Amino acid sequence: GDYLHKRGFKFGIYSSAGVHCCQHTMPGSLGYEWIDAQDFASWGVDFLKYDGCFMEEFHETLQDAPRRFPFTPPPILRYPIMQQALNKTGRNISYLCNFPWKFWDLFKDPSAGGDWVGEFCNSWRTGGDAQPGFFSALSYVDGSEKYTTAVPSRPGRWNHLDSLEIGNNVSFDASIIGGPARPADNGEGGMTQDQERAVFSLYALVKSPLFIGADVLTLKGHSLETYLNKEVIAVNQDPLGARGRLVRPHGGADGGEVWAVDLSGGEGCIVLMNRQQDQTQDIAVTWEEVGLAEKKNTEMNVRDLWLHRDLGSFSDGFTAKAVRPTSAVVLRVSPKVDMTSRRSWASKI
Repeated sequence: GDYLHKRGFKFGIYSSAGVHCCQHTMPGSLGYEWIDAQDFASWGVDFLKYDGCFMEEFHETLQDAPRRFPFTPPPILRYPIMQQALNKTGRNISYLCNFPWKFWDLFKDPSAGGDWVGEFCNSWRTGGDAQPGFFSALSYVDGSEKYTTAVPSRPGRWNHLDSLEIGNNVSFDASIIGGPARPADNGEGGMTQDQERAVFSLYALVKSPLFIGADVLTLKGHSLETYLNKEVIAVNQDPLGARGRLVRPHGGADGGEVWAVDLSGGEGCIVLMNRQQDQTQDIAVTWEEVGLAEKKNTEMNVRDLWLHRDLGSFSDGFTAKAVRPTSAVVLRVSPKVDMTSRRSWASKI
Protein backbone atom coordinates (compact mmCIF):
# COMPACT_ATOMS: atom_id res chain seq x y z
CA GLY A 1 0.00 0.00 0.00
CA ASP A 2 2.78 2.44 0.85
CA TYR A 3 4.35 2.07 -2.63
CA LEU A 4 1.08 3.04 -4.33
CA HIS A 5 0.13 5.79 -1.90
CA LYS A 6 3.51 7.51 -2.28
CA ARG A 7 2.87 7.73 -6.03
CA GLY A 8 -0.59 9.22 -5.69
CA PHE A 9 -2.55 6.03 -6.34
CA LYS A 10 -5.25 4.36 -4.33
CA PHE A 11 -4.81 0.68 -3.49
CA GLY A 12 -7.55 -1.63 -4.76
CA ILE A 13 -7.95 -5.35 -4.20
CA TYR A 14 -10.26 -8.09 -5.42
CA SER A 15 -12.10 -10.97 -3.80
CA SER A 16 -15.32 -12.93 -4.23
CA ALA A 17 -18.30 -13.84 -2.09
CA GLY A 18 -17.89 -17.49 -3.07
CA VAL A 19 -15.48 -20.34 -2.44
CA HIS A 20 -13.21 -19.21 -5.30
CA CYS A 21 -12.52 -16.02 -7.18
CA CYS A 22 -13.61 -15.96 -10.80
CA GLN A 23 -10.26 -17.17 -12.12
CA HIS A 24 -10.68 -20.37 -10.07
CA THR A 25 -7.01 -20.07 -9.08
CA MET A 26 -7.49 -18.12 -5.86
CA PRO A 27 -9.76 -18.69 -2.87
CA GLY A 28 -12.75 -16.44 -2.26
CA SER A 29 -13.64 -14.84 1.06
CA LEU A 30 -16.65 -17.00 1.93
CA GLY A 31 -16.32 -17.89 5.61
CA TYR A 32 -13.22 -15.71 6.01
CA GLU A 33 -14.77 -12.28 5.66
CA TRP A 34 -13.59 -10.95 9.02
CA ILE A 35 -10.04 -12.25 8.60
CA ASP A 36 -9.75 -10.97 5.04
CA ALA A 37 -11.14 -7.54 5.94
CA GLN A 38 -8.58 -7.15 8.72
CA ASP A 39 -5.81 -8.15 6.32
CA PHE A 40 -7.02 -5.67 3.70
CA ALA A 41 -7.03 -2.85 6.25
CA SER A 42 -3.56 -3.74 7.55
CA TRP A 43 -2.21 -3.59 3.99
CA GLY A 44 -3.61 -0.09 3.44
CA VAL A 45 -6.33 -1.14 0.97
CA ASP A 46 -8.62 1.71 -0.14
CA PHE A 47 -11.01 -0.18 -2.40
CA LEU A 48 -12.48 -3.68 -2.56
CA LYS A 49 -14.23 -5.18 -5.57
CA TYR A 50 -16.29 -8.07 -4.22
CA ASP A 51 -17.23 -10.41 -7.05
CA GLY A 52 -19.95 -13.05 -7.22
CA CYS A 53 -18.29 -16.14 -8.67
CA PHE A 54 -18.64 -19.68 -7.34
CA MET A 55 -21.73 -18.92 -5.30
CA GLU A 56 -23.17 -22.30 -6.17
CA GLU A 57 -26.46 -22.01 -4.37
CA PHE A 58 -27.25 -18.81 -6.24
CA HIS A 59 -28.32 -21.03 -9.11
CA GLU A 60 -30.35 -23.40 -6.95
CA THR A 61 -34.09 -23.14 -6.48
CA LEU A 62 -35.27 -21.57 -3.25
CA GLN A 63 -36.46 -24.99 -2.14
CA ASP A 64 -33.24 -26.89 -2.85
CA ALA A 65 -30.65 -24.35 -1.72
CA PRO A 66 -31.22 -24.67 2.07
CA ARG A 67 -31.07 -28.46 1.85
CA ARG A 68 -27.93 -28.66 -0.28
CA PHE A 69 -26.08 -25.76 1.37
CA PRO A 70 -27.31 -25.64 4.97
CA PHE A 71 -24.27 -23.98 6.57
CA THR A 72 -23.54 -21.06 4.25
CA PRO A 73 -25.43 -17.77 4.03
CA PRO A 74 -27.43 -17.17 0.85
CA PRO A 75 -25.77 -14.87 -1.69
CA ILE A 76 -28.09 -12.01 -0.86
CA LEU A 77 -26.60 -11.88 2.65
CA ARG A 78 -22.93 -12.30 1.77
CA TYR A 79 -22.43 -8.71 0.70
CA PRO A 80 -23.74 -7.23 3.99
CA ILE A 81 -21.45 -9.62 5.90
CA MET A 82 -18.37 -8.28 4.15
CA GLN A 83 -19.63 -4.73 4.62
CA GLN A 84 -19.84 -5.30 8.37
CA ALA A 85 -16.36 -6.80 8.38
CA LEU A 86 -14.92 -3.83 6.48
CA ASN A 87 -16.61 -1.32 8.78
CA LYS A 88 -15.25 -3.14 11.82
CA THR A 89 -11.67 -2.46 10.66
CA GLY A 90 -12.11 1.28 11.14
CA ARG A 91 -10.49 2.00 7.77
CA ASN A 92 -12.36 3.76 4.98
CA ILE A 93 -12.52 1.16 2.22
CA SER A 94 -14.73 1.88 -0.77
CA TYR A 95 -16.85 -1.22 -1.41
CA LEU A 96 -17.93 -2.31 -4.92
CA CYS A 97 -20.42 -5.17 -5.05
CA ASN A 98 -20.81 -7.27 -8.19
CA PHE A 99 -24.50 -7.26 -7.37
CA PRO A 100 -27.50 -6.86 -7.76
CA TRP A 101 -27.22 -7.12 -11.53
CA LYS A 102 -27.18 -10.90 -11.25
CA PHE A 103 -30.58 -10.74 -9.59
CA TRP A 104 -31.81 -8.43 -12.32
CA ASP A 105 -30.63 -10.95 -14.89
CA LEU A 106 -31.97 -13.96 -13.00
CA PHE A 107 -35.44 -12.57 -12.34
CA LYS A 108 -35.63 -10.33 -15.43
CA ASP A 109 -36.71 -7.56 -13.08
CA PRO A 110 -34.74 -4.30 -12.63
CA SER A 111 -36.37 -3.76 -9.24
CA ALA A 112 -34.92 -7.01 -7.82
CA GLY A 113 -32.27 -6.00 -5.34
CA GLY A 114 -33.75 -2.54 -5.11
CA ASP A 115 -32.46 0.61 -3.50
CA TRP A 116 -31.47 -1.32 -0.36
CA VAL A 117 -28.22 -2.36 -2.06
CA GLY A 118 -26.99 1.16 -1.29
CA GLU A 119 -27.35 0.42 2.40
CA PHE A 120 -24.28 -1.80 2.33
CA CYS A 121 -22.42 -1.09 -0.95
CA ASN A 122 -20.78 2.15 -2.04
CA SER A 123 -21.20 1.10 -5.67
CA TRP A 124 -22.57 -1.86 -7.57
CA ARG A 125 -22.10 -3.26 -11.03
CA THR A 126 -24.95 -2.89 -13.50
CA GLY A 127 -23.79 -5.64 -15.88
CA GLY A 128 -21.12 -8.14 -16.79
CA ASP A 129 -17.49 -7.49 -17.68
CA ALA A 130 -16.81 -4.70 -20.15
CA GLN A 131 -15.01 -5.41 -23.41
CA PRO A 132 -12.96 -3.06 -25.60
CA GLY A 133 -14.73 -1.15 -28.33
CA PHE A 134 -17.05 1.80 -28.79
CA PHE A 135 -20.37 0.03 -29.17
CA SER A 136 -19.57 -2.36 -26.34
CA ALA A 137 -19.05 0.65 -24.07
CA LEU A 138 -22.29 2.26 -25.22
CA SER A 139 -24.18 -0.93 -24.44
CA TYR A 140 -23.16 -0.57 -20.78
CA VAL A 141 -24.39 3.01 -20.68
CA ASP A 142 -27.66 1.99 -22.32
CA GLY A 143 -28.06 -1.03 -20.05
CA SER A 144 -27.62 0.99 -16.88
CA GLU A 145 -30.26 3.51 -17.91
CA LYS A 146 -33.16 1.14 -17.24
CA TYR A 147 -32.03 0.61 -13.63
CA THR A 148 -31.76 4.25 -12.63
CA THR A 149 -35.22 4.36 -11.06
CA ALA A 150 -35.05 0.97 -9.34
CA VAL A 151 -31.55 1.52 -7.94
CA PRO A 152 -30.90 5.27 -8.07
CA SER A 153 -27.44 6.75 -7.66
CA ARG A 154 -26.63 9.51 -5.22
CA PRO A 155 -23.59 10.56 -3.17
CA GLY A 156 -22.03 7.47 -1.62
CA ARG A 157 -24.18 5.13 -3.73
CA TRP A 158 -23.21 4.71 -7.36
CA ASN A 159 -24.22 2.58 -10.34
CA HIS A 160 -20.90 1.22 -11.62
CA LEU A 161 -20.63 0.47 -15.35
CA ASP A 162 -17.32 -1.41 -14.94
CA SER A 163 -13.90 -0.08 -15.85
CA LEU A 164 -13.41 2.16 -18.88
CA GLU A 165 -11.77 0.35 -21.79
CA ILE A 166 -10.26 3.50 -23.28
CA GLY A 167 -6.70 2.69 -24.33
CA ASN A 168 -7.26 -1.03 -23.99
CA ASN A 169 -7.20 -2.89 -27.31
CA VAL A 170 -7.17 -6.46 -26.01
CA SER A 171 -9.95 -8.81 -25.03
CA PHE A 172 -10.06 -12.12 -23.19
CA ASP A 173 -11.12 -15.58 -24.18
CA ALA A 174 -14.57 -15.86 -22.60
CA SER A 175 -14.44 -19.66 -22.88
CA ILE A 176 -11.48 -19.75 -20.49
CA ILE A 177 -12.00 -17.87 -17.24
CA GLY A 178 -8.87 -15.84 -16.77
CA GLY A 179 -7.74 -16.90 -20.24
CA PRO A 180 -4.96 -15.21 -22.19
CA ALA A 181 -5.29 -11.70 -23.54
CA ARG A 182 -5.71 -11.39 -27.29
CA PRO A 183 -6.49 -8.58 -29.76
CA ALA A 184 -10.08 -7.42 -29.58
CA ASP A 185 -12.10 -9.42 -32.09
CA ASN A 186 -15.20 -7.24 -32.18
CA GLY A 187 -14.13 -5.61 -35.42
CA GLU A 188 -13.32 -2.33 -33.73
CA GLY A 189 -9.71 -2.75 -32.62
CA GLY A 190 -9.98 -0.07 -29.98
CA MET A 191 -11.54 3.38 -30.30
CA THR A 192 -10.88 6.57 -32.20
CA GLN A 193 -10.25 9.80 -30.32
CA ASP A 194 -13.84 10.92 -30.96
CA GLN A 195 -15.20 7.63 -29.67
CA GLU A 196 -13.04 7.68 -26.55
CA ARG A 197 -14.20 11.20 -25.74
CA ALA A 198 -17.85 10.25 -26.24
CA VAL A 199 -17.60 7.20 -23.99
CA PHE A 200 -15.67 9.06 -21.27
CA SER A 201 -18.24 11.86 -21.33
CA LEU A 202 -21.22 9.53 -20.97
CA TYR A 203 -19.60 7.59 -18.11
CA ALA A 204 -18.89 10.90 -16.39
CA LEU A 205 -22.42 12.19 -16.94
CA VAL A 206 -24.15 9.10 -15.53
CA LYS A 207 -21.77 9.30 -12.53
CA SER A 208 -20.20 5.89 -12.94
CA PRO A 209 -16.93 5.76 -10.98
CA LEU A 210 -14.15 6.43 -13.52
CA PHE A 211 -11.89 3.38 -13.31
CA ILE A 212 -9.10 3.01 -15.85
CA GLY A 213 -9.31 -0.42 -17.47
CA ALA A 214 -5.99 -0.15 -19.31
CA ASP A 215 -2.33 -0.35 -18.35
CA VAL A 216 -1.50 3.08 -16.90
CA LEU A 217 2.19 2.54 -17.68
CA THR A 218 1.55 2.38 -21.42
CA LEU A 219 -1.26 4.93 -21.83
CA LYS A 220 -0.33 7.64 -24.30
CA GLY A 221 -1.65 9.93 -27.02
CA HIS A 222 -5.35 10.68 -27.19
CA SER A 223 -6.23 7.91 -24.71
CA LEU A 224 -4.14 9.55 -21.99
CA GLU A 225 -5.46 12.97 -22.98
CA THR A 226 -9.02 11.70 -22.64
CA TYR A 227 -8.48 10.40 -19.11
CA LEU A 228 -6.89 13.71 -18.07
CA ASN A 229 -9.71 16.05 -19.10
CA LYS A 230 -10.31 17.86 -15.82
CA GLU A 231 -13.47 19.60 -17.03
CA VAL A 232 -15.23 16.32 -17.84
CA ILE A 233 -13.94 14.75 -14.62
CA ALA A 234 -15.46 17.72 -12.75
CA VAL A 235 -18.88 16.76 -14.13
CA ASN A 236 -18.43 13.25 -12.75
CA GLN A 237 -17.22 14.55 -9.39
CA ASP A 238 -19.78 17.33 -9.00
CA PRO A 239 -20.88 17.49 -5.34
CA LEU A 240 -24.59 17.44 -6.18
CA GLY A 241 -24.13 13.81 -7.22
CA ALA A 242 -27.13 13.71 -9.57
CA ARG A 243 -27.06 11.01 -12.21
CA GLY A 244 -27.48 11.97 -15.85
CA ARG A 245 -30.41 10.69 -17.84
CA LEU A 246 -31.25 10.04 -21.46
CA VAL A 247 -33.44 12.89 -22.68
CA ARG A 248 -33.81 12.00 -26.35
CA PRO A 249 -32.87 8.61 -27.84
CA HIS A 250 -30.93 8.13 -31.05
CA GLY A 251 -33.00 8.03 -34.22
CA GLY A 252 -35.82 10.31 -33.15
CA ALA A 253 -37.53 12.78 -35.43
CA ASP A 254 -35.56 15.66 -33.90
CA GLY A 255 -32.26 14.00 -34.78
CA GLY A 256 -29.36 13.12 -32.53
CA GLU A 257 -29.18 11.74 -29.04
CA VAL A 258 -29.33 13.97 -25.96
CA TRP A 259 -28.23 13.29 -22.38
CA ALA A 260 -28.35 15.79 -19.51
CA VAL A 261 -27.51 16.09 -15.84
CA ASP A 262 -27.95 18.63 -13.06
CA LEU A 263 -24.81 20.15 -11.58
CA SER A 264 -24.39 22.17 -8.42
CA GLY A 265 -24.86 25.92 -8.49
CA GLY A 266 -27.76 25.79 -10.93
CA GLU A 267 -25.57 24.59 -13.79
CA GLY A 268 -25.90 21.54 -16.01
CA CYS A 269 -24.12 19.36 -18.54
CA ILE A 270 -25.51 18.20 -21.89
CA VAL A 271 -24.07 15.51 -24.18
CA LEU A 272 -25.12 15.68 -27.84
CA MET A 273 -24.32 12.30 -29.35
CA ASN A 274 -24.15 11.11 -32.97
CA ARG A 275 -24.26 7.31 -33.10
CA GLN A 276 -24.32 7.14 -36.87
CA GLN A 277 -21.24 5.51 -38.30
CA ASP A 278 -20.98 7.28 -41.65
CA GLN A 279 -22.77 10.63 -41.52
CA THR A 280 -22.29 13.93 -39.75
CA GLN A 281 -25.34 15.30 -37.99
CA ASP A 282 -26.62 18.64 -36.74
CA ILE A 283 -27.98 18.14 -33.21
CA ALA A 284 -30.17 20.79 -31.63
CA VAL A 285 -31.40 20.97 -28.06
CA THR A 286 -33.65 23.50 -26.36
CA TRP A 287 -33.33 24.58 -22.75
CA GLU A 288 -37.00 23.68 -22.31
CA GLU A 289 -36.39 20.15 -23.58
CA VAL A 290 -33.93 19.43 -20.79
CA GLY A 291 -36.00 21.36 -18.23
CA LEU A 292 -33.39 24.09 -17.91
CA ALA A 293 -35.81 26.93 -18.63
CA GLU A 294 -39.57 27.23 -18.22
CA LYS A 295 -40.00 30.22 -20.47
CA LYS A 296 -38.81 31.42 -23.87
CA ASN A 297 -35.83 33.68 -24.47
CA THR A 298 -33.83 32.41 -21.50
CA GLU A 299 -30.14 33.05 -22.12
CA MET A 300 -27.54 30.54 -21.00
CA ASN A 301 -23.76 30.57 -21.11
CA VAL A 302 -22.35 27.55 -22.98
CA ARG A 303 -18.86 26.05 -22.75
CA ASP A 304 -17.47 23.15 -24.82
CA LEU A 305 -15.65 20.78 -22.45
CA TRP A 306 -13.49 19.17 -25.13
CA LEU A 307 -12.54 22.36 -26.93
CA HIS A 308 -12.05 24.01 -23.49
CA ARG A 309 -13.69 27.10 -24.91
CA ASP A 310 -16.61 29.36 -24.03
CA LEU A 311 -19.00 29.40 -26.98
CA GLY A 312 -21.06 32.38 -25.85
CA SER A 313 -24.58 33.03 -24.61
CA PHE A 314 -27.53 31.39 -26.33
CA SER A 315 -31.24 32.05 -26.06
CA ASP A 316 -33.71 29.11 -26.02
CA GLY A 317 -31.18 26.43 -26.99
CA PHE A 318 -28.07 25.38 -28.87
CA THR A 319 -27.30 23.58 -32.13
CA ALA A 320 -24.09 21.61 -32.61
CA LYS A 321 -23.26 21.69 -36.31
CA ALA A 322 -21.88 18.71 -38.24
CA VAL A 323 -21.22 16.46 -35.26
CA ARG A 324 -18.87 13.77 -36.58
CA PRO A 325 -19.96 10.11 -36.73
CA THR A 326 -19.63 8.18 -33.45
CA SER A 327 -18.72 11.31 -31.53
CA ALA A 328 -20.25 13.71 -29.04
CA VAL A 329 -20.30 17.39 -28.18
CA VAL A 330 -20.22 18.01 -24.44
CA LEU A 331 -21.53 21.31 -23.08
CA ARG A 332 -21.47 22.85 -19.64
CA VAL A 333 -24.42 25.24 -19.39
CA SER A 334 -24.84 27.96 -16.78
CA PRO A 335 -27.51 30.62 -16.34
CA LYS A 336 -26.71 34.26 -17.05
CA VAL A 337 -28.79 35.14 -13.98
CA ASP A 338 -29.27 33.37 -10.65
CA MET A 339 -31.51 30.37 -11.33
CA THR A 340 -30.58 28.17 -8.39
CA SER A 341 -34.25 28.08 -7.43
CA ARG A 342 -35.32 26.66 -10.81
CA ARG A 343 -36.80 23.23 -11.00
CA SER A 344 -34.40 20.32 -11.39
CA TRP A 345 -34.14 19.84 -15.13
CA ALA A 346 -32.58 16.48 -16.11
CA SER A 347 -34.12 14.73 -13.09
CA LYS A 348 -37.63 15.89 -14.07
CA ILE A 349 -37.59 14.50 -17.58
